[in-house]
Amino acid sequence: MFGDTPPYKENAKLLQLDALISGSQKIGVLKLAADKQAAAEQLKHLVAARNPHPVVSGMWLSGFAGGYGQQILDWRNPPLVPTVVLNFNINDQPQTTPNQPVWVVVSFTIFSENGHFAADWIKTDSFGHNLIDPNTGQVFPHLKQFWEKLNALNAEQATVFLQEQLEATTRGTLSFFGIPVERSLAISAGPIVSFSILLFLCLHIRHFRSIAVEIDSVPHHPFVLLFRGAMGALLVTYATVLVLPVLANEELLRRFGNWEERSTKWGAAFAFLMGVMGVWTIIEIHLLRRRWFRVLDARRAAP
Repeated sequence: MFGDTPPYKENAKLLQLDALISGSQKIGVLKLAADKQAAAEQLKHLVAARNPHPVVSGMWLSGFAGGYGQQILDWRNPPLVPTVVLNFNINDQPQTTPNQPVWVVVSFTIFSENGHFAADWIKTDSFGHNLIDPNTGQVFPHLKQFWEKLNALNAEQATVFLQEQLEATTRGTLSFFGIPVERSLAISAGPIVSFSILLFLCLHIRHFRSIAVEIDSVPHHPFVLLFRGAMGALLVTYATVLVLPVLANEELLRRFGNWEERSTKWGAAFAFLMGVMGVWTIIEIHLLRRRWFRVLDARRAAP
């Protein structure tokens, strides 16, 4: 790959890896185009001036950008004359001082093309293909939920962060009045308890409505549902019976629920039933008030 050095895997940030995989790369082949016979004659002449028994122990190219072992051609600033230096390491026997390498100048040509080669390679890997969404081409699609916190971390740091998030999600606790409750239990038990309380209240009001006409002491009973003309008390009753329980359970499921878990599904089911029970309870309250006030008005109108 020419010009753009890949980020070092040990310290690479996820944002750098994302840019590398989703970006375009320039790859190619460098071909030495020198006359082999002329280069061999030049090397023979240079070696002959050294020692009767020279040994060529290595060769390398110089004139490229990059460090040792990763000579990368800087294709953005190509040389005016396409030539490089071909170096030969010589071990003289016996040793001469200084024992410097000899070199010859050779020309070269480059065959290159641009493309999304990093992404194409990742897609063909048995494990790497999960890093790219096959429909959108998005890199690291499963990490985007936490991307603002992960993009500046390397792979090891991101793994630690996700493990902590997983533990907090699966084994986290919530506190109710200072009492710690396991998260999965809270998101299922909360709607169940709310549903049970509303069911009890609804059955109580329904039974009370059936016997209200037979009770003479109802006007003196401090039951807020039977306060005549107290609109504030009635609105508070509606809010506490229907509005607030629905909002509270919705917030509980939204913030702490995980729809892949059975506890969240149970919580959602009972939250829905709680909403239905809340509507039923409101209806029973209206029926009770209408029946009792009608009976009360009839008694007052009787001579």
